[in-house]
Amino acid sequence: MQKVLLVDDEPIVRKALKVLIDWQGLGYRVCGEAGDGKTALDMILTLHPDLVITDLRMPAMDGLSLIQECQRLSLVHIKFIILSGYDEFGYAQQAIKYGVAEYLLKPVDEQELSDALVRLQVSLGQKNRQEQLKREYVQISLRDKLKMIYNHKKATEEGALSLLSADLGIDAQSRFRCVSLWADAQSIGSAVPWDKVGIYLEKHHPAFIIEATDRSIVLLFLLPAMARDQRAFYESLLNEVCRAFDADMLLQAGQIGVGIEALEASIQSLKEIESGCRFYESARVLLHEDCVHLMPCYDVSDIVATDSVIQSLESDGFERVEECLEALFQTIKRKRLRVEAVEMLLHGIVVEIVRIIADLGGESNVLVETYAGFIHGLHAITVDETQSLMLRFCLKVMRYIEQLRAQAGKGVIGEIEKYIQMNYMTDINLKAVATEFHLNSAYLGQQFKKKTGASFNRYIGDIRIKQAKKLLATSDLRIYEIAEQVGYQSTDYFTNKFQASVGQSPTEYRKRHMR
Repeated sequence: MQKVLLVDDEPIVRKALKVLIDWQGLGYRVCGEAGDGKTALDMILTLHPDLVITDLRMPAMDGLSLIQECQRLSLVHIKFIILSGYDEFGYAQQAIKYGVAEYLLKPVDEQELSDALVRLQVSLGQKNRQEQLKREYVQISLRDKLKMIYNHKKATEEGALSLLSADLGIDAQSRFRCVSLWADAQSIGSAVPWDKVGIYLEKHHPAFIIEATDRSIVLLFLLPAMARDQRAFYESLLNEVCRAFDADMLLQAGQIGVGIEALEASIQSLKEIESGCRFYESARVLLHEDCVHLMPCYDVSDIVATDSVIQSLESDGFERVEECLEALFQTIKRKRLRVEAVEMLLHGIVVEIVRIIADLGGESNVLVETYAGFIHGLHAITVDETQSLMLRFCLKVMRYIEQLRAQAGKGVIGEIEKYIQMNYMTDINLKAVATEFHLNSAYLGQQFKKKTGASFNRYIGDIRIKQAKKLLATSDLRIYEIAEQVGYQSTDYFTNKFQASVGQSPTEYRKRHMR
């Protein structure tokens, strides 16, 4: 079923055309109607008709200008039937030079128009196939050329640009934008058929695929010569594509280029948006003009907050990790770091996490895969979403580290108890023992109390007092000598600790228990 757009500034003519012709019987469907050429051009870009039946003389933009503009936008697959008055015959002849399929004189004869539609239906079928094959070949060739320029693999000498300009149908006054579409944060991981998205846009819009990946698509969009509301156009375009493919997407558009020489500048401005501004802006449609004063930076030289994140993962609770991540991302936002710079900072944290896990005898593959899952889509999410994902990742890391340490602690605490029994008389402390056994001191303190029921210091104190009681009852060593032998450098301190633990002074205990 071929789609038809009716264009005439007289509503009664448009109404008559709709009711006089058996559109469905002839293989057509009226998809819309417009009262002037400018409105018609907007509808052509939105409705993608196969045939336009248009009057010549209309306000805002006449029929001939409409045909010229469609050709300039490479919409050559659209067929035109012109409706003309007797005194406009010369004007209509001029339009034939632009490939108009039929022209009919007003008032329109029903049979004459029906016959024209039948003739056109046959040629549309044949020509559509020929043009499709030709377009496919040209599009593949163009895509390769554009992709090489986009990825800096092809120098844009004047001669090469001239050939590309001719292939694209771009002249010195032609306006265009480089545009990219991404799946939004909620759609990351779902399969968006980007090749099909590109084919759809090339078919229904003056667009050319530059590059399609598994995450996004980049296109060159030709713009109408007449001024249009850019934001409204791209919002409408995005809504159209989202509906067509039942997916949520984001759109970025580089600066407007005029003439093929501006292609590289438009590409570069799009990349600036993708690698920086999009990260800090949540709007579904982001244009170059939104970001011109908000370009991000690479400088990470003075950022030390990553060290705090790593330390908190090793020894502190989840709330402390959250605080450290908040401080890091506040710095990122203040400096407006580019996505690549943020990736570098987060990669540094993950490298340290892998080291910690390896030291504990664990496997980091699953965690690294989890990290890669969201870092892979970093260009399509905002800085706040990145912070949230990183926080969830750190929570998984903490749980795994706790699990590894719990497994290791079942054996190591026993070893530490033996170590204390052999060294209680020396000046040992929690930090020194943790270093000796390659453990985090805070973690060791928690695990030691969990297994023995006493804090580290209390445990050592109890051993020292127990040994002191033994010496008091079985030896004639003086009090200060006993204090030194069990690890106390101060006799007064030893006496106070003994009194608090036993309820008697060392002297009183000796009198009662001396053998």
